[in-house]
Amino acid sequence: PDVEQQSDSVRVDSSGTWRWSSPNFLLAVRHVDDETLNKRFPEVSFRGSKSANPFTYGNWVDPELGYVPPRFTVFEVAMFTTVLPAGSGLMSRAPTSRPTVGTP
Repeated sequence: PDVEQQSDSVRVDSSGTWRWSSPNFLLAVRHVDDETLNKRFPEVSFRGSKSANPFTYGNWVDPELGYVPPRFTVFEVAMFTTVLPAGSGLMSRAPTSRPTVGTP
């Protein structure tokens, strides 16, 4: 892929994914837009005012604004390490102000 090198340890590829790396660790972060999220949850994203996508407003158009407003800013985060064996039980957490995601 077309990669723009930012430094020896940080790269941004053509998909917009930021990759931080060290000899034993890789962290990849990518912004996920509403269109992509709606495609991932098509059964709940294209019902107009009944759209129930947990991350977007689907295809519901705000009558006052005249467009679909953003609901959340969503990032995919992937972490890889070569230090610990697979299945070692290491878990990570990313605390947020919204601990659970439910149907709006």
